[in-house]
Amino acid sequence: GGVVGLIAARFADNVALELDAVESAGFSVAASAPVGLALYTPRSIIAWANPLFVNLVGREAGPTTLNERCDHPVFGVIEELAECWTAPQVRTVEPVVVLLRGRTLRVDAQPSGTGGDILVSLQDISDQIEASASRVRAEATFAAAFDHSPAGIAVLTLSGLFTQINPVFMSIVGYEENDLLGKSFGKITHPDDLA
Repeated sequence: GGVVGLIAARFADNVALELDAVESAGFSVAASAPVGLALYTPRSIIAWANPLFVNLVGREAGPTTLNERCDHPVFGVIEELAECWTAPQVRTVEPVVVLLRGRTLRVDAQPSGTGGDILVSLQDISDQIEASASRVRAEATFAAAFDHSPAGIAVLTLSGLFTQINPVFMSIVGYEENDLLGKSFGKITHPDDLA
């Protein structure tokens, strides 16, 4: 699907690569895709690669060496994904995440045509990984401050239902957590104070 679905890549007469990408006024969707794209052949050749793929892997299109296929994390994974797709019982292959030069890359591959070629997509997910790690750190900091605060703290929904209560809050109001979670703030508030 997506950008990959717009690209049909195949060998024409087993000699030259023919890319049928959506093009208009010199603009190619494949060449300017927000992910690295490459066509990888059963002979371990990068038949075509867009600029982002070249930038991410540090390698132009062309035949790969045995050392590259063994030592380069991306090419090793591409070889493994290509092998998976040749197995007759395989219907789907999960993407693989690799580390390369301090970046986290998601490598995915899909068959392209019937000749054994695979269309490889390479996405730099380093920013998403860092954002997720930052969120986890922030949640851990909040949880520590919430649980160990000397002040009573409760988190409520906009409609006034309790979603989190710290131990000090429970001791102040005299209710246990399971008595308050999902209940209204009005349950522990004097009726005169609700008006």
